Amino acid sequence: MYVTSQSPIAEFETDIPQSHKPNRVFFDASRSYDPDVVDDGKLNYQWIINGDKVNLSDSNANGSIGYYTFDSIGTQSITLEVTDPDGIRDTKKDTVEIDSILSVEMFAFPRVIQRENFIKFTANAPEAEVFEWDF
Repeated sequence: MYVTSQSPIAEFETDIPQSHKPNRVFFDASRSYDPDVVDDGKLNYQWIINGDKVNLSDSNANGSIGYYTFDSIGTQSITLEVTDPDGIRDTKKDTVEIDSILSVEMFAFPRVIQRENFIKFTANAPEAEVFEWDF
């Protein structure tokens, strides 16, 4: 009698956690699991975005969570491949819609001042060509 390993279960969710960075998506595959208890916690995660294998930024050690910044708008294809130590693989596919690649970060220095003093405002938006301020 032979006992074979079961396939892992690939699961993931996406989120755009910061409205000022609409093209930076958080990927979370921490709900993926291996039904074989002896293999649990030893899964390998491979992310494929629009057909290209990628490494997520700000990722955890096993790559199950992290961020990806898209450089184009529209529907983006995402595939997660989860492989267990026995080489058995499961795949989940989904899409994410990117409406804008215009990321903006604004800073004010100092944050607290007395009346009649000045505040310096700076903005960082690599994709922007024009900045318009309205106070």
